[in-house]
Amino acid sequence: MGFNCEATDISPTFVEQLKQRSQEWGFDFIETKVFDISDNPLDWGFKLGHFDIILALNVVHATPQIESTLFNLQSLLVPSGTLVLVEATHTPPWVDMVWGLSKGWWQFEDRHLRQRSPLLSQSTWETLLREQGFALVESLPQDSKNQAATDTALIIAQFPARAGEAWDREADPEEITRHRIRRLLEIEQLGGQVQVLTADIGDRDALQTQIATV
Repeated sequence: MGFNCEATDISPTFVEQLKQRSQEWGFDFIETKVFDISDNPLDWGFKLGHFDIILALNVVHATPQIESTLFNLQSLLVPSGTLVLVEATHTPPWVDMVWGLSKGWWQFEDRHLRQRSPLLSQSTWETLLREQGFALVESLPQDSKNQAATDTALIIAQFPARAGEAWDREADPEEITRHRIRRLLEIEQLGGQVQVLTADIGDRDALQTQIATV
């Protein structure tokens, strides 16, 4: 069974190098594209709900708003699709001394998540992915001893196949409300405008009146 692979990077230079390497190695199934994962995927020519697996190698932490970036990646997955992250979770002081001189190291804007470093702990990654609506989240290493011995984590999250009616029926009402609020905030972060309208759906005139205000 055949498959397609799309490899992306924000740097056109890196993308061109990858394209050349793929051709040299005979990997004709790899399509290379420039893509800023912190932006709306539609603006870069991607189709929503298109990918079975997305692998992000030490890149999500390098975006200004991690929650918005995860939302972008989630929107590209098919139902039951899998997001695989390889992320540095902590670094020795010398890394901050070296990379701290670059502007990109400090471009993060989500100060409620990150204050002194763009990196997140392994447990924080798990929490964020669950808050984004991923049903299954696992990470390695699992025991605290091995976590302390390494500076990198592998996090695997699966997008639920049915996140609508079944989820609404099983979830706590307060959790449903928080989930909806997060989604509205994510839409605003992507540049959308959210307006809350109240009307009796059985009253056609009332609905038309509300729609006319948009």
